[in-house]
Amino acid sequence: MHIKYDQAMDDETKVEAILYATRNPLSVRSISLILGIEAGAISRIIKKLRLEYKKRNTSLEIAKIGNKYRIQLKKEYYDFAYRVMEPELSKYETGFLATVALNEGASLSFFRKRYGSRTDDMISKLKTMSLIRTSKKGNGTAIYLGENFEKVFGITKKELLERATEYDRQN
Repeated sequence: MHIKYDQAMDDETKVEAILYATRNPLSVRSISLILGIEAGAISRIIKKLRLEYKKRNTSLEIAKIGNKYRIQLKKEYYDFAYRVMEPELSKYETGFLATVALNEGASLSFFRKRYGSRTDDMISKLKTMSLIRTSKKGNGTAIYLGENFEKVFGITKKELLERATEYDRQN
């Protein structure tokens, strides 16, 4: 899906625009295919952009989520920024959060069995947003709702469990 762009735009600006516009993180290969720029060049550009964003006094960052990238708010700005914006979650991430709420403290392996290869990327993104947190539990890792869950969704865990129980009774 190679798209022809105005030649006046440099490659760095194109990559930045793609990282900003995407709802879901993109791999270097995907960006390369979209822009028709060699993957090695995309990697170098992303590395340079990440350094530039770290140096600037900005609320944005180029986050690495698994082996994919996107521009997003820095964690420390979520509390007040979420007052005016809806979280950008896929249906899988929303389902994952519901599963965490209903199975809080369940092991990482429990979630990997249910969500497969998507699990680590979802955990990384949701942790970055403070919607979930992880904690060592024995030899494994347990997953819990994070500090921003209530703020973002406007519902406490208790209320969510009550609604889920009521839903189960009715169906």
